[in-house]
Amino acid sequence: MPWKETCAVKERVRFIDEWERGDLSMVASCRKYGISRQTGYKWVHRYQQLGCCAHALTDLSRMPHNHPWATDQELVDLVIRARKRWECETLQPLTEQARYGRPTRGSCPLS
Repeated sequence: MPWKETCAVKERVRFIDEWERGDLSMVASCRKYGISRQTGYKWVHRYQQLGCCAHALTDLSRMPHNHPWATDQELVDLVIRARKRWECETLQPLTEQARYGRPTRGSCPLS
């Protein structure tokens, strides 16, 4: 028997259609589509909140909204400029001056 190819969004649209028609209860619909009730309610809620369209049923990005430990863009730009200007063995004094306001070891090539 060949594999049945399906698209996740199309399956979700079918699930929502059946739920809206009232053919099956939420429990029976979830069981039929092999999802938990929590997931079923999540798809229904998202479908209602984001406007009744298939776009509301696509997977959302899992990328974090912010990056608290990311390097400041100013420091990134400073290091890139230094790499273009000098071929330093180490850029540590430069980054320490940018981070602490003064070099902690040695001298900084930008001072």
